[in-house]
Amino acid sequence: MILLKFNCEIKSTTQVDGGPPLVFDHQMVFDSERQILYVSGGRVIGDDWDTYKYAGVYAYTIKTAQWKLLQ
Repeated sequence: MILLKFNCEIKSTTQVDGGPPLVFDHQMVFDSERQILYVSGGRVIGDDWDTYKYAGVYAYTIKTAQWKLLQ
């Protein structure tokens, strides 16, 4: 078994850093070879609960601590 350890700060301002807005009901997968975390979809948390807004697909590169919008 290979144990990988990294630190990832979760904060409500992720969107300011180029990542997804604050979401729930999303999916995530981690590519251990490339050290990239992918976040897909999720309902955006906002003031209007009657309007559904969904996030796109984002990649977070662990080595550089940078987000990238893929779709």
